[in-house]
Amino acid sequence: MDKFVTGYCPTLEEEYSIKITYLNASTLQNQSFIKDTFKCEHSIHTGCSMPHCPIYKSAPDDL
Repeated sequence: MDKFVTGYCPTLEEEYSIKITYLNASTLQNQSFIKDTFKCEHSIHTGCSMPHCPIYKSAPDDL
């Protein structure tokens, strides 16, 4: 499952959205998803000086 998350990007100095992929971690009793990778269009085209994206870090670890 993909989810867009918005937060403050210190590199761009503005609000920005990234797409986070959550992996299905469901069991027979519970449906859940865990945070996996993310895609940042800014980083793809220009690179990013942030070693760890604060928007990604602020997203929930599971859904």
